[in-house]
Amino acid sequence: MLSFLSRLHPLLVHLPIGLLSFSLLLSLLPASRRVLYGPAWRLSIALSAVASLFACATGYLLRQSDAYDGSISSWHQWAGISTCIGAWAAWVWVPWRRYLVWLASACMVVAGHLGGTLTHGEGYLFSSETSALQHIDTGVVVSYTAAVKATDTLSVSHPFRDEVSPILRRRCASCHSSLKQKGGLRLDGEAWIQKGGKNGPVVLDGDRLASPLYVRLLLPLSDEKHMPPKGKHQLTRAELAALYSWVASGAPFGPVTRPVVDTLGSVPLAVTDALEEGEGLAVEEPLSMPVLPSMPAPDTAAILFLQQRGVIIQEVMTGSHGLYVSLLQADKVDESLMQAFNRLREQAIEVRAGGTSLADAFLLGMPAFPQLRRLDLSRTQVTAAGLRQMDRFPALEVLNLYGTAVGDGVADALSPCRKLKKVYLWRTAVTEAGFRRLRSSLPALDADGGSPISLGTTQSK
Repeated sequence: MLSFLSRLHPLLVHLPIGLLSFSLLLSLLPASRRVLYGPAWRLSIALSAVASLFACATGYLLRQSDAYDGSISSWHQWAGISTCIGAWAAWVWVPWRRYLVWLASACMVVAGHLGGTLTHGEGYLFSSETSALQHIDTGVVVSYTAAVKATDTLSVSHPFRDEVSPILRRRCASCHSSLKQKGGLRLDGEAWIQKGGKNGPVVLDGDRLASPLYVRLLLPLSDEKHMPPKGKHQLTRAELAALYSWVASGAPFGPVTRPVVDTLGSVPLAVTDALEEGEGLAVEEPLSMPVLPSMPAPDTAAILFLQQRGVIIQEVMTGSHGLYVSLLQADKVDESLMQAFNRLREQAIEVRAGGTSLADAFLLGMPAFPQLRRLDLSRTQVTAAGLRQMDRFPALEVLNLYGTAVGDGVADALSPCRKLKKVYLWRTAVTEAGFRRLRSSLPALDADGGSPISLGTTQSK
């Protein structure tokens, strides 16, 4: 109940502002006119005093939550209390009523400015940003992606400091900074991002691209979990591409060494993962992109049907017809959805179904996906039995089975995947014996189990 009352503060705070502003206007009239409007003036002051008391009470309850902290929140609170005291004093102390209304109004201006700073961020009053919202397209986005041409030349970059941090300051600081921590989350520093909020981490070690920090940006604008919330400035495609690139490359906070990349956007598969290890930075082998074979145009009807069901579809490279398909926000993974999805088998390059109700029956019913390079089945109902026909994915390079019920049978199931480079097996039932069998069948495979028994060359955790 108290939590509900606290959320009424943004609504109730506007009532005393309007009443006190009206009282201030009447106080500026000549004495003869003030006498004429005396009853209205006294009533407006009395109502502003009562309304400001309710605004202060709900504001106090709101500050007890973990959403607000810091000196600005404290100054806002005391400016609001001063406004309330001034309004009550103006009502009671008649001889000084006019001057007390002025004093209360001055406190109200300060409280309002500080409240706006808490809500919209510092500098909001004189910000030069346009008020037009920039919406995120959830269809086949061509301008969002572009071809990436990598060379053997290595360069050192600092993506978090130079690209990601400025984006977080522009788009997220109004709700997730030292001034305000909605959901207990701060995004204004490495330590805070790694800590996460009251709902847990926002960057997942097992599957970076399933991290809430990135996934919530892709939700429909009407979804209450979409970030930034509806009504606030949305990320541009360039900003979304920069965040994608950072998250897909392992969300490194320090400098990274990687091949020089000439890009106008972001390609969901053509990323060079740079992971921090015990003895410095190591560059993983990039996935086999951007070289894509010629493929037919995708089924437009299938794409439209899937989009209506909440599936996110993006073109991975301009003019290639290769598709990135995310089922994460689908309303329901059922037979009709899978039938439409299977009609994109010739174009699917990366498929994400982590956290969905995808089960063995749907997986076994999938036809051959000849170009599929990355498949995310984390936190689904898939078992080793559903992976029996992995030869249908001959180009598969990365498989995420994090948080599934797969056991040691995964070694036999994955043996046909000769191009498989990385498999995530965190929080599965695979034993040390299963890891040994997997190593025996696929010696070059990096099997990440999140523990010392993991296989491969990047095991420092």
